[in-house]
Amino acid sequence: MSIHVAENLEKHLQRYYREESPEFQYAVLYGLELEKEQNQFIVLMCSFCDSDVFHDPGRLQEYLDLNNQLIPTGLVSVGILAATANSDDSSGRHNLAAFLSVLNSAASPKLKQHRIVICCENAGANLKGLLADTTDTLREVPVTVKPNRFLQQFYVCFTLRGTFSTSITPNQNKNGITKAVEDKLMELQIENKSHFGYSLCDNSVFFLPGEPSVVVVKDGLRGVNLHTPIKDFVTVLEKNQQKAEKTASKPRSLPVSFSDLSGNLLSDKLLDISIHSNVSHQSSSEGSSPLLTVGSGATRLIRFQVDAFLFVPKEKALGELVEFIEHAKKRQFAALCEFLRRPECGSLTMEDADIPVPYHIINGPNILTLLATVRKRLTEDRVQDDLMQQLYSRFGFVTKDLVLHPYASLRNRVGMARKNLMGVGDKLLLKNSQFLNENPEQWDVACVQGLYTYHHYKQDRFDDDGWGCAYRSLQTIFSWFRLQGFTDLPIPTHDQIQKVLVEVKDRERSIIGSKQWIGATEITRVLEHILKVPCRFVTANSGSELSTAFASLKYHFETEGTPVMIGGGVYAHTIAGIAMNRVTGEVKALVVDPHYVGEDDIDLILKKNGVCWRTPEFWDQTAFYNLCCPLRPSLVNLVVT
Repeated sequence: MSIHVAENLEKHLQRYYREESPEFQYAVLYGLELEKEQNQFIVLMCSFCDSDVFHDPGRLQEYLDLNNQLIPTGLVSVGILAATANSDDSSGRHNLAAFLSVLNSAASPKLKQHRIVICCENAGANLKGLLADTTDTLREVPVTVKPNRFLQQFYVCFTLRGTFSTSITPNQNKNGITKAVEDKLMELQIENKSHFGYSLCDNSVFFLPGEPSVVVVKDGLRGVNLHTPIKDFVTVLEKNQQKAEKTASKPRSLPVSFSDLSGNLLSDKLLDISIHSNVSHQSSSEGSSPLLTVGSGATRLIRFQVDAFLFVPKEKALGELVEFIEHAKKRQFAALCEFLRRPECGSLTMEDADIPVPYHIINGPNILTLLATVRKRLTEDRVQDDLMQQLYSRFGFVTKDLVLHPYASLRNRVGMARKNLMGVGDKLLLKNSQFLNENPEQWDVACVQGLYTYHHYKQDRFDDDGWGCAYRSLQTIFSWFRLQGFTDLPIPTHDQIQKVLVEVKDRERSIIGSKQWIGATEITRVLEHILKVPCRFVTANSGSELSTAFASLKYHFETEGTPVMIGGGVYAHTIAGIAMNRVTGEVKALVVDPHYVGEDDIDLILKKNGVCWRTPEFWDQTAFYNLCCPLRPSLVNLVVT
């Protein structure tokens, strides 16, 4: 018996409970219970609440229903989290057992009994697991914190996307079209399965309408059937894709994935599910003839978009996937109904049937699906309504950060990152997996999360040798924000950096066009002005203190994941990672050196130590050092042109 907690969730809890007075002391845990792995729980996210929720079954039911509209299909409530000073207290355990009992009574009959409690002690520093037995007695069980990539071995991420075309005939009143849309959404939630079919992975496999049967389309999948475990199906699919990639000529690969931008909550390769309508069915509202709108109250064809994530245990059979798909579809239609009933949405009109569309937010361990209208996309004022305020509190966000804004959507960030990647040109893309050759048994390594480009002396035919190292470090840092989809603003030139420093009154106008040096403070001013991101400083009074300073960077790379600029004496460098030896305590920094001069060729750069691991002795032992650590944006402070 064990409880595996996602590393992203542990960090989220530590941030939340480090606040002076966190709003809530309890949370509902969401994840997977593995049926074939006896008493194995995977905990991926949570939603915070107060103890009163567990004293009122009706309120708890409403609480869970809203969560079910927001979180991915397949993630189920598996238990409770409690922030407590002493998990050994018998009266406290009695209360937790009672809360579990209430949670069980509110859960779907299809779900197993909620049996786990995680006690969060010392501001999230310690997690203790408890398991309820058949007599509701809580006994201790081990809790292990695992990287999200490790936990992906237990589940598969699917994306369900499609468009439902249907006809509506509104009543002759001001709310006619809104009511007609709601009625149609209610119908779609109870549509017969014979109306729809589904295909997986570019039509590799079809689920036909009615009682699900599998039709294999592509060669190499002939042995696949309803009873094939999803794990085996994915293995065969990956082998076929690898064979195809070896023989096919393909366009330039864009190494920006959902996994990069979700902290590995999602897998590198999401499996796509497409929806197909059975238009030949006698009750289908979408036939081969077009519908014509003639005056007020006439029948009209409208389209609903479905966009959902599914987390499915690999131990499930392929035939069971249809149930997950149907469940995801119904959840999204129910969420659309609730959205249209919100007062701020107003009434739809025939001239502007602004049907809401789904978008996804990933922040920390949370993956949420929200809705927004297209033509009148709700702006930052959305956060002021009661529901959005509730969601910020429920998932541990700070309201002022606006992390739930549509501009922070996952697909928007992926699209922006890929667009920016196409504009990289001949710059060298770096991903720290290229350099992580340290023995994992001896070294703890924490590095920049995601892609960035290498900027160095004399690049772009601009000679800044001897004075431009900090400018180049800033450009490397800026590229990280572009390639994570936080901005599509171009990387600033030396001249533009100097003009910003004048604009923010950090330097006199004489700096423009000059060869004046800048340091960590100036880099902070530029990042705050252009990207609206704050920076944290780590200082070392001398090079001999850099070991301690570098050790503190490990937490920065684990939580923020941005490149760091170190400035001291007459040199500036970019630090992209930290390695700490478990045995000797030795500390090394992965240096992306802006002083490199030469072609953007990775072999040449490594040969000339343009990117390499350095010990603190590499730096001047008598100089004072500032380390500028940019913070990750709140996923809505997106700066776009």
